[in-house]
Amino acid sequence: MNLDKIVAAHKAQLIVMHEMTSNALAAVEKIAELNLQAAKASLEHHTGHAHELLSVKDVKALSRLQAKALEPLAEKAAAYNRSLYEIVSDMNSECASIAQAQIGQAQKQFLESVETALSHVPMGSEKLVDSVKTAVNDTTKAMETLQEVVKTASGQAQDKLNAVAETAVKVAKSAAAGVGA
Repeated sequence: MNLDKIVAAHKAQLIVMHEMTSNALAAVEKIAELNLQAAKASLEHHTGHAHELLSVKDVKALSRLQAKALEPLAEKAAAYNRSLYEIVSDMNSECASIAQAQIGQAQKQFLESVETALSHVPMGSEKLVDSVKTAVNDTTKAMETLQEVVKTASGQAQDKLNAVAETAVKVAKSAAAGVGA
């Protein structure tokens, strides 16, 4: 490797680090905004609920009011969790995309290096060259399969998270209905 290639590699790494850091900071900003919105909504909700509590005249009305208060809280918590997961998932996808591009570039450079090295082997080493090429191709296919497995697992995790959130909202609604009855 000559000096120009080393400098170019370092510049490329700086660009990648900048992209990934920018993505992480954007996600932190989104999470901070989500938390601020959640805090404001919570303050509004609890202030309104406190005013309603102060106007209650009997125990039955108090029971209904408490039951009525539980349902939106569960829905808001589930919505918050979905939003948070979406922000993190988007950041993860963006970083994975950047990493994938880097892996592709590294694979390309590696394959070029292997081809260059294999072009200098002595005559009669065709079986060795074929073995190395087969090993490189098999490794590349294994990496692609692993990447697909990770994508599938991420999708399944998202589906399970959504199912858990829906179940939590249903449980909260049924609990609220039971308290209000």
